[in-house]
Amino acid sequence: MEATDLRQFHELVELYKGEITLKDLCKQEHVSQRAYARWRRENGIAVRSASKPCDTTMGMVEMDVVGQPEVKDPSPKALTVHIEFENGLRYDRNEIEVDTLVEFLTKIRGALCLG
Repeated sequence: MEATDLRQFHELVELYKGEITLKDLCKQEHVSQRAYARWRRENGIAVRSASKPCDTTMGMVEMDVVGQPEVKDPSPKALTVHIEFENGLRYDRNEIEVDTLVEFLTKIRGALCLG
């Protein structure tokens, strides 16, 4: 069967989801994968690609923080922080300024697999 209408092709995609890849189905039915993706986007049924999950099986991650200033006298904005991330990273800090914590988390965001 050769799907000429993208609606019909979309029904095939849904029917064979998980059994055959979209690339192979497009090739088999002589449908441009780009045209189909554009059609889905225009019809509000675009599929978001899944983000790559973090490998949480690696265990604990040790990290040395350099360049973070020590706070001698805590200000009224100082916090005690204990954070455990899904990737195993633990962060414990007493009397840290909120701005310093935000700056630190911004710097390590990529390593945390938060997107």
